[in-house]
Amino acid sequence: MLFRSREILYNRPLFNYELAYQKIESYLIDNLPTHYTYHTIDHIKDVVCRAEAIAKNEKIEKSNILDIKLAAWLHDIGYIWEPKRHEERGVEYATAILNEMNFPKSKINLIAGMILATKIPQSPKNLYEQIICDADLDYLGRDDYETNSKRFLTEIKLTKEVSEKQWLNIQLNFLKNHAYFTETAKKSRNKKKENTIFKIQEDLKNYHG
Repeated sequence: MLFRSREILYNRPLFNYELAYQKIESYLIDNLPTHYTYHTIDHIKDVVCRAEAIAKNEKIEKSNILDIKLAAWLHDIGYIWEPKRHEERGVEYATAILNEMNFPKSKINLIAGMILATKIPQSPKNLYEQIICDADLDYLGRDDYETNSKRFLTEIKLTKEVSEKQWLNIQLNFLKNHAYFTETAKKSRNKKKENTIFKIQEDLKNYHG
């Protein structure tokens, strides 16, 4: 008698990462509010890309890189329903969709932990969570920081007024209190982030608004 796997025996297909990525991307494109200027599908794709790159550089096993990418696809999906609690809402969605796609509970818990770790202030408890945290805020140490900062401010202004000087102070405090976790991010992003801090400090000194 030929061996039959548990999945075949109980007519439960094996979980499929590529199918999960496709389903989640499609759901994001169809449902993310179009007025968002920072928390967009482009931001999420950027985090997926950076998470994979950091994970490879940190010598994470291929199977776990797939989990990190899945968490990256899901980390901001909660913005569809409740921006202020988007991490918790994201975990709710992730648990439902991944259960439906027959992902093991251990993997669902791992992915949920990564999503929750991105909550500000970030609180990663393992290397996988550190990787997604660094990927989420990777732009803080990149040449496109200013572009992303302007997009973030535009989104914030949808719900409250923020002056130019207030925004400079918000950015400065956030950047000074932020720290990358992985050696990869520290080596590749800290110098540029320090330059940005210096520039904002100079902008505040010379502010005449």
